[in-house]
Amino acid sequence: MWLLKLESVVAATDLKEASRSALSTAARLAALASAALHVVFVEEAPTRDAEARVREELEVAAPGAGEPASVVVMSGDAARAIVNRAVQVEADAIVLGPHARAVHQPGKMGGTAAAVVRSASCPCLVAARDLHLPLRNVLAPVDRSEAAEGTLSVALSWTSALRPRGGTARLTAFHASPAGPEREAAS
Repeated sequence: MWLLKLESVVAATDLKEASRSALSTAARLAALASAALHVVFVEEAPTRDAEARVREELEVAAPGAGEPASVVVMSGDAARAIVNRAVQVEADAIVLGPHARAVHQPGKMGGTAAAVVRSASCPCLVAARDLHLPLRNVLAPVDRSEAAEGTLSVALSWTSALRPRGGTARLTAFHASPAGPEREAAS
């Protein structure tokens, strides 16, 4: 197992209320780990005041969080831009919201969030709500894939590093097996 290493955290925002939890969570994780916080906002045609709006939104979401290491406003495909920014700053984690519409449909993730999770080379945290720290209970959904091994490593590391000081936290690895003929094939 490797230890929690957060030196660079990317927070993606769409400047909607639904992404405030992602900004708040990213700012708290970065502060806790003394990591650099990089905020990225992608819109089709960025306006001149876009960076100022991003900074205002960060202050609303994470009052007193301090100055981020960078605030970048980009245009183009949002998922690609977020992942590219994470590569540029050598991010150890990307924190983003599920998407404004997905918040009102529990269990749904928007296309941008899903594309970032699928293509990023670092762990991604999709934060529909503020992350409550310290962590007390963590659920890690796993299967038999190589990606699931990474999921379990990150879950173990984060559970250990973000548990209550001097206390414990519980990590549950969850694997759901298909029913019927699919179950035999999965075995």
